[in-house]
Amino acid sequence: MLFLSAICASAQQYITPVRTDILPTSPQTAAVIEQQVPKPSLLTGAVDFSVPLYTIELDRYTLPLSLNYRTNGIKFYDDPGVIGYGWTLQPALRVSRTIMGRADEKTDNVAEQLKNPSDMSRWEYAYKCISPHVTNPFGYDSQPDIFKIALPDKVLTRVYDKSTDTFVGMGDSEYTVRTGDKMETITVLAPDGVKYTFGENKGAHEYIKVPQTGIDSLYISWLLSEIELTSGRVIKFKWSERKCQDMPMIEQKTYLDGHGIRRDLEFLKVIDAQSKIQPVRGSYENLKKLQSISFGGSSVQFVYKTIAYDGVHDADFLRRIAIVAPDNSWRPIEIMRGQDYKDINLLKNIHLSDKDVYTFDYNSTRFNNITQHYGTEALCYPVDWWGYYNNAPNLSFSIPVTFNEYDRNGPTGNKHRETGINREINVNAMKANILESITYPGGGRCTFTYDVHTFPTIEAETYGEVSPTMFSRGGGLRVNRVEMFDSDGESVGYR
Repeated sequence: MLFLSAICASAQQYITPVRTDILPTSPQTAAVIEQQVPKPSLLTGAVDFSVPLYTIELDRYTLPLSLNYRTNGIKFYDDPGVIGYGWTLQPALRVSRTIMGRADEKTDNVAEQLKNPSDMSRWEYAYKCISPHVTNPFGYDSQPDIFKIALPDKVLTRVYDKSTDTFVGMGDSEYTVRTGDKMETITVLAPDGVKYTFGENKGAHEYIKVPQTGIDSLYISWLLSEIELTSGRVIKFKWSERKCQDMPMIEQKTYLDGHGIRRDLEFLKVIDAQSKIQPVRGSYENLKKLQSISFGGSSVQFVYKTIAYDGVHDADFLRRIAIVAPDNSWRPIEIMRGQDYKDINLLKNIHLSDKDVYTFDYNSTRFNNITQHYGTEALCYPVDWWGYYNNAPNLSFSIPVTFNEYDRNGPTGNKHRETGINREINVNAMKANILESITYPGGGRCTFTYDVHTFPTIEAETYGEVSPTMFSRGGGLRVNRVEMFDSDGESVGYR
Protein backbone atom coordinates (compact mmCIF):
# COMPACT_ATOMS: atom_id res chain seq x y z
CA MET A 1 0.00 0.00 0.00
CA LEU A 2 1.26 3.45 -0.87
CA PHE A 3 0.08 6.75 0.53
CA LEU A 4 1.03 10.28 -0.41
CA SER A 5 0.57 13.30 1.80
CA ALA A 6 0.19 16.77 0.35
CA ILE A 7 -0.45 20.27 1.56
CA CYS A 8 -3.74 21.95 0.75
CA ALA A 9 -5.72 24.91 2.00
CA SER A 10 -9.17 26.18 2.83
CA ALA A 11 -10.45 29.39 4.38
CA GLN A 12 -9.51 30.85 7.73
CA GLN A 13 -6.43 29.74 9.60
CA TYR A 14 -3.04 28.13 9.09
CA ILE A 15 -1.76 24.96 10.74
CA THR A 16 1.32 22.94 9.90
CA PRO A 17 1.77 20.07 9.95
CA VAL A 18 -1.65 18.46 10.38
CA ARG A 19 -2.76 14.90 9.72
CA THR A 20 -6.21 14.17 8.31
CA ASP A 21 -7.27 12.52 11.59
CA ILE A 22 -6.34 15.51 13.76
CA LEU A 23 -8.16 18.77 14.37
CA PRO A 24 -5.69 21.06 16.11
CA THR A 25 -6.34 23.84 18.55
CA SER A 26 -6.54 27.32 17.05
CA PRO A 27 -3.22 28.94 16.14
CA GLN A 28 -4.02 31.82 18.50
CA THR A 29 -4.34 29.46 21.46
CA ALA A 30 -1.38 27.36 20.38
CA ALA A 31 0.82 30.46 20.25
CA VAL A 32 0.09 31.67 23.78
CA ILE A 33 0.41 28.23 25.36
CA GLU A 34 3.60 27.48 23.42
CA GLN A 35 5.20 30.55 24.98
CA GLN A 36 4.16 29.50 28.50
CA VAL A 37 5.54 25.96 28.19
CA PRO A 38 9.21 26.00 29.28
CA LYS A 39 11.54 25.63 26.32
CA PRO A 40 15.29 26.18 26.71
CA SER A 41 16.32 28.83 24.18
CA LEU A 42 19.84 27.38 24.15
CA LEU A 43 18.30 24.29 22.59
CA THR A 44 15.91 25.96 20.15
CA GLY A 45 17.86 29.12 19.37
CA ALA A 46 14.67 31.18 19.74
CA VAL A 47 14.66 34.81 20.77
CA ASP A 48 13.01 34.89 24.21
CA PHE A 49 12.13 38.29 25.69
CA SER A 50 9.57 39.44 28.27
CA VAL A 51 8.23 42.86 29.30
CA PRO A 52 6.57 42.74 32.77
CA LEU A 53 3.36 44.78 32.80
CA TYR A 54 1.60 44.41 36.13
CA THR A 55 1.13 41.90 38.96
CA ILE A 56 -2.37 41.28 40.30
CA GLU A 57 -2.30 40.68 44.06
CA LEU A 58 -5.22 39.46 46.16
CA ASP A 59 -5.03 37.71 49.55
CA ARG A 60 -1.38 36.72 49.04
CA TYR A 61 -2.20 35.26 45.60
CA THR A 62 -0.22 36.81 42.75
CA LEU A 63 -0.85 36.77 39.00
CA PRO A 64 1.91 38.49 36.97
CA LEU A 65 0.99 39.79 33.51
CA SER A 66 3.59 40.29 30.79
CA LEU A 67 4.09 40.61 27.04
CA ASN A 68 6.36 37.84 25.75
CA TYR A 69 8.24 37.52 22.46
CA ARG A 70 9.48 34.13 21.32
CA THR A 71 9.97 32.82 17.81
CA ASN A 72 12.23 30.83 15.51
CA GLY A 73 10.92 32.82 12.57
CA ILE A 74 7.53 34.15 11.50
CA LYS A 75 5.72 31.68 9.26
CA PHE A 76 3.89 33.05 6.25
CA TYR A 77 0.43 32.23 7.62
CA ASP A 78 1.13 32.92 11.29
CA ASP A 79 -1.53 34.91 13.07
CA PRO A 80 -0.12 38.22 14.38
CA GLY A 81 -2.66 38.07 17.17
CA VAL A 82 -3.82 41.20 18.96
CA ILE A 83 -0.25 42.33 19.74
CA GLY A 84 1.96 41.53 16.75
CA TYR A 85 4.01 38.78 15.15
CA GLY A 86 5.82 36.70 17.79
CA TRP A 87 4.15 38.44 20.75
CA THR A 88 1.59 37.08 23.24
CA LEU A 89 0.03 38.16 26.49
CA GLN A 90 1.10 35.85 29.30
CA PRO A 91 -0.01 33.75 31.11
CA ALA A 92 -2.17 31.93 28.56
CA LEU A 93 -5.26 31.60 30.83
CA ARG A 94 -6.92 28.80 28.88
CA VAL A 95 -7.32 25.09 28.18
CA SER A 96 -6.60 23.99 24.62
CA ARG A 97 -7.41 20.73 22.90
CA THR A 98 -5.99 18.85 19.93
CA ILE A 99 -8.70 16.51 18.64
CA MET A 100 -7.16 13.14 17.87
CA GLY A 101 -9.38 11.07 15.60
CA ARG A 102 -12.82 12.21 16.77
CA ALA A 103 -13.90 14.48 19.60
CA ASP A 104 -13.95 12.51 22.87
CA GLU A 105 -17.34 13.81 24.01
CA LYS A 106 -19.06 13.17 20.66
CA THR A 107 -18.22 9.53 19.94
CA ASP A 108 -17.65 6.19 21.67
CA ASN A 109 -14.15 4.87 22.16
CA VAL A 110 -13.49 1.77 20.06
CA ALA A 111 -11.95 0.04 23.10
CA GLU A 112 -15.37 0.16 24.80
CA GLN A 113 -17.02 -1.24 21.68
CA LEU A 114 -14.59 -4.14 21.51
CA LYS A 115 -15.51 -5.24 25.04
CA ASN A 116 -18.80 -6.46 23.55
CA PRO A 117 -17.96 -7.16 19.92
CA SER A 118 -20.76 -7.42 17.39
CA ASP A 119 -20.76 -9.37 14.16
CA MET A 120 -18.82 -6.61 12.44
CA SER A 121 -15.50 -7.64 10.97
CA ARG A 122 -12.26 -6.10 12.12
CA TRP A 123 -12.21 -4.20 8.85
CA GLU A 124 -15.57 -2.60 9.64
CA TYR A 125 -14.31 -1.57 13.07
CA ALA A 126 -11.24 -0.09 11.39
CA TYR A 127 -13.41 1.69 8.81
CA LYS A 128 -15.51 3.31 11.55
CA CYS A 129 -12.29 4.58 13.15
CA ILE A 130 -10.81 6.18 10.03
CA SER A 131 -13.58 7.06 7.59
CA PRO A 132 -14.82 9.31 6.26
CA HIS A 133 -13.97 12.24 8.51
CA VAL A 134 -12.80 13.11 11.99
CA THR A 135 -16.18 14.60 12.93
CA ASN A 136 -18.33 11.77 11.57
CA PRO A 137 -20.84 11.12 14.40
CA PHE A 138 -21.31 7.52 13.30
CA GLY A 139 -17.67 6.56 13.65
CA TYR A 140 -15.68 5.26 16.59
CA ASP A 141 -12.85 7.05 18.34
CA SER A 142 -9.61 5.16 18.85
CA GLN A 143 -7.45 8.06 20.09
CA PRO A 144 -7.86 10.22 23.20
CA ASP A 145 -7.74 13.97 22.64
CA ILE A 146 -4.80 15.89 24.12
CA PHE A 147 -5.52 18.78 26.50
CA LYS A 148 -3.08 21.51 27.52
CA ILE A 149 -4.22 23.25 30.71
CA ALA A 150 -2.43 26.57 31.15
CA LEU A 151 -2.55 27.63 34.79
CA PRO A 152 -0.82 30.91 35.72
CA ASP A 153 2.32 29.12 36.92
CA LYS A 154 2.15 25.72 35.24
CA VAL A 155 0.97 23.89 32.10
CA LEU A 156 -0.65 20.46 32.61
CA THR A 157 -1.04 17.85 29.85
CA ARG A 158 -4.03 15.53 30.17
CA VAL A 159 -6.28 13.08 28.33
CA TYR A 160 -9.99 12.67 29.07
CA ASP A 161 -11.49 9.59 30.79
CA LYS A 162 -15.11 9.67 29.66
CA SER A 163 -16.20 6.97 32.12
CA THR A 164 -15.40 9.19 35.12
CA ASP A 165 -15.53 12.69 33.57
CA THR A 166 -11.97 13.26 34.79
CA PHE A 167 -8.64 13.94 33.14
CA VAL A 168 -5.63 11.69 33.61
CA GLY A 169 -1.95 12.20 32.85
CA MET A 170 1.58 11.37 33.84
CA GLY A 171 2.80 13.43 36.79
CA ASP A 172 1.19 16.42 38.50
CA SER A 173 -1.28 14.07 40.20
CA GLU A 174 -1.75 16.63 42.97
CA TYR A 175 -3.92 18.63 40.53
CA THR A 176 -7.52 17.42 40.11
CA VAL A 177 -9.09 18.18 36.71
CA ARG A 178 -12.79 17.51 36.06
CA THR A 179 -15.53 18.21 33.51
CA GLY A 180 -19.08 17.13 32.62
CA ASP A 181 -20.28 14.79 29.90
CA LYS A 182 -20.83 17.72 27.50
CA MET A 183 -17.40 19.09 28.36
CA GLU A 184 -18.66 22.67 28.55
CA THR A 185 -16.77 23.59 31.74
CA ILE A 186 -13.39 22.37 32.99
CA THR A 187 -12.32 22.87 36.60
CA VAL A 188 -8.89 22.47 38.16
CA LEU A 189 -8.27 22.18 41.89
CA ALA A 190 -4.64 23.01 42.68
CA PRO A 191 -2.79 21.48 45.67
CA ASP A 192 -2.88 24.84 47.48
CA GLY A 193 -6.70 24.80 47.36
CA VAL A 194 -7.11 27.41 44.62
CA LYS A 195 -9.84 26.50 42.11
CA TYR A 196 -9.64 27.46 38.42
CA THR A 197 -12.79 27.37 36.26
CA PHE A 198 -12.52 27.42 32.46
CA GLY A 199 -15.43 27.89 30.04
CA GLU A 200 -18.04 28.69 32.68
CA ASN A 201 -20.30 30.46 30.21
CA LYS A 202 -20.96 30.57 26.47
CA GLY A 203 -18.63 33.50 26.02
CA ALA A 204 -15.61 31.59 27.30
CA HIS A 205 -15.10 29.09 24.46
CA GLU A 206 -13.48 28.94 21.06
CA TYR A 207 -14.44 26.21 18.63
CA ILE A 208 -13.83 24.73 15.22
CA LYS A 209 -16.75 24.48 12.83
CA VAL A 210 -16.87 21.83 10.11
CA PRO A 211 -20.04 21.95 7.98
CA GLN A 212 -21.68 18.92 6.35
CA THR A 213 -20.54 16.51 9.05
CA GLY A 214 -23.55 16.35 11.36
CA ILE A 215 -21.66 18.28 14.05
CA ASP A 216 -21.82 22.08 13.96
CA SER A 217 -18.96 22.91 16.31
CA LEU A 218 -16.32 21.37 18.54
CA TYR A 219 -14.71 23.12 21.48
CA ILE A 220 -10.98 23.64 21.06
CA SER A 221 -10.41 26.26 23.79
CA TRP A 222 -11.88 26.83 27.23
CA LEU A 223 -10.99 30.31 28.49
CA LEU A 224 -10.37 31.06 32.16
CA SER A 225 -13.57 32.38 33.75
CA GLU A 226 -12.56 32.73 37.39
CA ILE A 227 -10.00 31.90 40.05
CA GLU A 228 -11.51 31.11 43.44
CA LEU A 229 -9.04 31.63 46.28
CA THR A 230 -9.01 29.71 49.57
CA SER A 231 -10.34 32.86 51.25
CA GLY A 232 -13.48 32.64 49.09
CA ARG A 233 -12.65 35.77 47.12
CA VAL A 234 -12.71 35.51 43.34
CA ILE A 235 -10.69 36.91 40.42
CA LYS A 236 -12.98 37.14 37.37
CA PHE A 237 -12.06 37.20 33.69
CA LYS A 238 -14.19 38.62 30.88
CA TRP A 239 -13.68 37.76 27.21
CA SER A 240 -15.19 39.20 24.04
CA GLU A 241 -15.30 38.24 20.37
CA ARG A 242 -12.21 39.08 18.40
CA LYS A 243 -12.10 40.28 14.82
CA CYS A 244 -9.06 38.75 13.16
CA GLN A 245 -7.36 38.26 9.85
CA ASP A 246 -8.54 35.50 7.52
CA MET A 247 -5.86 33.00 6.64
CA PRO A 248 -5.81 29.55 5.03
CA MET A 249 -6.13 26.38 7.05
CA ILE A 250 -3.26 24.14 5.97
CA GLU A 251 -3.46 20.42 6.46
CA GLN A 252 -2.02 17.23 5.05
CA LYS A 253 -4.31 15.25 2.82
CA THR A 254 -3.82 11.78 1.42
CA TYR A 255 -4.17 10.82 -2.23
CA LEU A 256 -6.81 8.10 -2.01
CA ASP A 257 -9.57 7.21 -4.44
CA GLY A 258 -12.83 7.05 -2.47
CA HIS A 259 -14.38 4.96 -5.22
CA GLY A 260 -11.60 2.42 -4.76
CA ILE A 261 -12.37 1.78 -1.09
CA ARG A 262 -14.56 -1.31 -0.76
CA ARG A 263 -16.83 -1.65 2.28
CA ASP A 264 -14.69 -4.42 3.77
CA LEU A 265 -11.54 -2.36 3.21
CA GLU A 266 -10.01 -5.25 1.27
CA PHE A 267 -7.94 -2.80 -0.69
CA LEU A 268 -7.25 0.88 -1.19
CA LYS A 269 -6.28 2.39 -4.49
CA VAL A 270 -4.00 5.38 -4.91
CA ILE A 271 -5.68 8.04 -7.00
CA ASP A 272 -4.78 8.89 -10.54
CA ALA A 273 -3.63 12.23 -11.87
CA GLN A 274 -7.19 13.41 -12.57
CA SER A 275 -8.30 13.25 -8.95
CA LYS A 276 -8.42 16.37 -6.80
CA ILE A 277 -7.30 17.07 -3.26
CA GLN A 278 -10.35 17.91 -1.12
CA PRO A 279 -9.57 20.04 1.96
CA VAL A 280 -11.59 19.96 5.16
CA ARG A 281 -13.96 22.88 4.74
CA GLY A 282 -13.69 24.07 8.30
CA SER A 283 -13.01 27.26 10.17
CA TYR A 284 -12.08 28.42 13.63
CA GLU A 285 -15.05 30.27 15.06
CA ASN A 286 -15.82 32.58 17.98
CA LEU A 287 -12.19 33.50 18.61
CA LYS A 288 -11.81 35.65 21.71
CA LYS A 289 -9.76 38.43 23.22
CA LEU A 290 -9.32 39.19 26.92
CA GLN A 291 -11.49 42.17 27.89
CA SER A 292 -10.93 42.59 31.63
CA ILE A 293 -9.70 41.04 34.88
CA SER A 294 -11.57 42.08 38.04
CA PHE A 295 -10.27 41.58 41.58
CA GLY A 296 -10.89 43.15 45.01
CA GLY A 297 -12.53 46.30 43.66
CA SER A 298 -9.72 46.88 41.13
CA SER A 299 -9.46 45.77 37.52
CA VAL A 300 -7.20 45.50 34.50
CA GLN A 301 -8.95 46.67 31.34
CA PHE A 302 -7.77 45.77 27.83
CA VAL A 303 -8.64 48.34 25.15
CA TYR A 304 -8.54 47.37 21.47
CA LYS A 305 -8.56 49.29 18.24
CA THR A 306 -10.19 47.87 15.12
CA ILE A 307 -8.11 48.51 12.02
CA ALA A 308 -8.62 47.57 8.37
CA TYR A 309 -5.30 45.73 8.17
CA ASP A 310 -5.44 45.38 4.39
CA GLY A 311 -7.57 48.43 3.71
CA VAL A 312 -10.75 46.33 3.59
CA HIS A 313 -10.96 43.67 6.34
CA ASP A 314 -11.03 44.55 10.04
CA ALA A 315 -8.91 43.10 12.82
CA ASP A 316 -8.64 43.92 16.53
CA PHE A 317 -5.30 45.09 17.91
CA LEU A 318 -4.45 45.75 21.55
CA ARG A 319 -4.02 49.50 22.02
CA ARG A 320 -3.97 50.10 25.77
CA ILE A 321 -3.94 48.29 29.09
CA ALA A 322 -5.52 50.29 31.91
CA ILE A 323 -4.86 49.50 35.58
CA VAL A 324 -7.97 50.76 37.43
CA ALA A 325 -7.92 51.28 41.21
CA PRO A 326 -10.98 51.04 43.53
CA ASP A 327 -11.30 54.85 43.49
CA ASN A 328 -11.47 54.72 39.64
CA SER A 329 -8.06 56.32 39.22
CA TRP A 330 -6.12 54.56 36.53
CA ARG A 331 -2.69 54.12 34.97
CA PRO A 332 -2.36 53.40 31.24
CA ILE A 333 0.13 51.18 29.41
CA GLU A 334 0.23 52.16 25.74
CA ILE A 335 0.79 49.54 23.02
CA MET A 336 1.91 51.03 19.69
CA ARG A 337 2.03 49.22 16.33
CA GLY A 338 3.54 50.19 13.00
CA GLN A 339 1.64 52.95 11.21
CA ASP A 340 2.27 51.83 7.63
CA TYR A 341 -0.04 49.04 6.47
CA LYS A 342 2.99 46.82 5.85
CA ASP A 343 4.00 47.22 9.50
CA ILE A 344 0.54 47.02 11.07
CA ASN A 345 1.26 43.48 12.30
CA LEU A 346 4.43 44.53 14.17
CA LEU A 347 4.63 45.80 17.76
CA LYS A 348 6.75 48.96 17.71
CA ASN A 349 6.58 50.46 21.22
CA ILE A 350 5.45 49.68 24.76
CA HIS A 351 4.94 52.79 26.92
CA LEU A 352 4.91 51.67 30.55
CA SER A 353 5.10 55.38 31.43
CA ASP A 354 6.29 58.57 29.77
CA LYS A 355 9.90 57.67 30.59
CA ASP A 356 9.75 53.86 30.48
CA VAL A 357 9.49 53.08 26.77
CA TYR A 358 10.59 49.94 24.89
CA THR A 359 11.16 50.24 21.12
CA PHE A 360 11.39 47.28 18.72
CA ASP A 361 12.81 47.06 15.19
CA TYR A 362 12.34 44.19 12.77
CA ASN A 363 13.85 42.77 9.61
CA SER A 364 12.78 44.93 6.67
CA THR A 365 11.55 42.02 4.50
CA ARG A 366 7.74 41.78 4.34
CA PHE A 367 5.44 39.07 3.04
CA ASN A 368 4.09 39.12 -0.51
CA ASN A 369 1.68 36.57 -1.96
CA ILE A 370 1.02 38.20 -5.34
CA THR A 371 2.78 36.96 -8.47
CA GLN A 372 2.44 37.41 -12.23
CA HIS A 373 0.80 34.44 -13.95
CA TYR A 374 0.21 34.63 -17.71
CA GLY A 375 0.51 38.40 -17.53
CA THR A 376 -2.04 38.89 -14.72
CA GLU A 377 -1.75 39.09 -10.96
CA ALA A 378 -2.48 35.87 -9.06
CA LEU A 379 -2.38 34.69 -5.47
CA CYS A 380 0.61 32.50 -4.69
CA TYR A 381 1.71 30.34 -1.77
CA PRO A 382 5.36 31.30 -1.14
CA VAL A 383 6.25 28.85 1.63
CA ASP A 384 8.98 26.25 2.16
CA TRP A 385 8.52 22.72 3.51
CA TRP A 386 8.07 24.09 7.05
CA GLY A 387 5.68 26.93 6.19
CA TYR A 388 8.27 29.73 6.34
CA TYR A 389 8.30 32.43 3.68
CA ASN A 390 10.50 31.64 0.65
CA ASN A 391 9.22 34.28 -1.82
CA ALA A 392 8.55 31.62 -4.49
CA PRO A 393 5.62 32.14 -6.93
CA ASN A 394 3.90 28.82 -6.15
CA LEU A 395 0.35 28.63 -7.46
CA SER A 396 -0.50 25.57 -5.34
CA PHE A 397 -0.04 24.16 -1.83
CA SER A 398 0.85 20.76 -3.29
CA ILE A 399 4.29 19.30 -2.73
CA PRO A 400 6.82 18.50 -5.52
CA VAL A 401 6.62 14.73 -5.56
CA THR A 402 6.50 11.78 -7.93
CA PHE A 403 4.43 8.77 -6.89
CA ASN A 404 3.53 5.37 -8.27
CA GLU A 405 -0.06 4.17 -8.63
CA TYR A 406 -1.12 0.86 -7.07
CA ASP A 407 -4.29 -1.18 -7.12
CA ARG A 408 -5.15 -4.50 -5.44
CA ASN A 409 -2.92 -6.35 -7.88
CA GLY A 410 0.14 -4.20 -7.22
CA PRO A 411 1.80 -1.42 -9.26
CA THR A 412 -0.15 -0.29 -12.30
CA GLY A 413 2.96 1.15 -13.96
CA ASN A 414 1.49 4.65 -13.92
CA LYS A 415 3.31 7.58 -12.33
CA HIS A 416 2.27 11.11 -11.49
CA ARG A 417 4.42 14.17 -10.84
CA GLU A 418 3.40 17.38 -9.08
CA THR A 419 5.59 20.04 -10.74
CA GLY A 420 6.17 23.77 -10.78
CA ILE A 421 6.34 24.03 -6.99
CA ASN A 422 9.33 25.41 -5.08
CA ARG A 423 9.45 24.44 -1.41
CA GLU A 424 13.17 25.15 -0.98
CA ILE A 425 14.27 27.39 1.89
CA ASN A 426 15.24 31.02 1.31
CA VAL A 427 17.23 32.22 4.31
CA ASN A 428 16.80 35.93 3.57
CA ALA A 429 13.06 35.57 3.00
CA MET A 430 12.75 33.42 6.14
CA LYS A 431 13.90 36.42 8.20
CA ALA A 432 10.84 38.46 7.20
CA ASN A 433 9.29 40.38 10.13
CA ILE A 434 11.60 38.89 12.77
CA LEU A 435 12.79 41.02 15.71
CA GLU A 436 16.30 42.44 15.17
CA SER A 437 16.73 45.01 17.94
CA ILE A 438 15.30 46.17 21.27
CA THR A 439 15.86 49.67 22.66
CA TYR A 440 15.36 49.74 26.43
CA PRO A 441 14.18 52.56 28.69
CA GLY A 442 17.35 54.56 29.30
CA GLY A 443 18.69 54.13 25.76
CA GLY A 444 20.52 50.79 25.89
CA ARG A 445 20.02 48.54 22.90
CA CYS A 446 20.24 44.82 22.10
CA THR A 447 20.59 43.41 18.57
CA PHE A 448 20.05 39.91 17.20
CA THR A 449 21.45 38.19 14.11
CA TYR A 450 20.14 34.87 12.83
CA ASP A 451 21.04 31.84 10.78
CA VAL A 452 18.98 28.86 9.65
CA HIS A 453 18.89 25.56 11.57
CA THR A 454 21.24 22.85 10.30
CA PHE A 455 20.97 19.11 10.95
CA PRO A 456 22.18 15.75 9.56
CA THR A 457 20.82 15.14 6.07
CA ILE A 458 17.32 13.66 6.04
CA GLU A 459 14.87 12.61 3.33
CA ALA A 460 11.52 14.35 2.87
CA GLU A 461 8.60 12.14 3.91
CA THR A 462 6.76 12.24 0.62
CA TYR A 463 5.69 8.60 0.47
CA GLY A 464 6.67 7.40 -2.95
CA GLU A 465 8.86 10.08 -4.46
CA VAL A 466 11.12 8.57 -7.09
CA SER A 467 13.83 11.19 -6.56
CA PRO A 468 13.33 12.28 -2.92
CA THR A 469 14.26 15.73 -1.71
CA MET A 470 17.13 15.73 0.81
CA PHE A 471 17.43 18.29 3.61
CA SER A 472 20.29 19.47 5.78
CA ARG A 473 19.00 22.99 6.55
CA GLY A 474 15.59 24.44 7.37
CA GLY A 475 12.86 24.39 9.98
CA GLY A 476 13.32 27.99 11.10
CA LEU A 477 15.96 30.35 12.43
CA ARG A 478 18.19 30.44 15.48
CA VAL A 479 20.05 33.34 17.04
CA ASN A 480 23.78 33.16 16.33
CA ARG A 481 24.77 36.50 17.89
CA VAL A 482 23.34 38.82 20.54
CA GLU A 483 25.11 42.18 21.04
CA MET A 484 24.49 44.85 23.68
CA PHE A 485 25.08 48.60 23.23
CA ASP A 486 25.00 51.39 25.80
CA SER A 487 23.01 54.61 25.41
CA ASP A 488 25.95 56.17 23.53
CA GLY A 489 25.92 53.39 20.91
CA GLU A 490 29.11 51.73 22.15
CA SER A 491 29.24 47.93 22.17
CA VAL A 492 29.44 46.58 25.71
CA GLY A 493 29.45 42.86 24.98
CA TYR A 494 28.11 40.05 22.83
CA ARG A 495 27.55 36.29 22.86
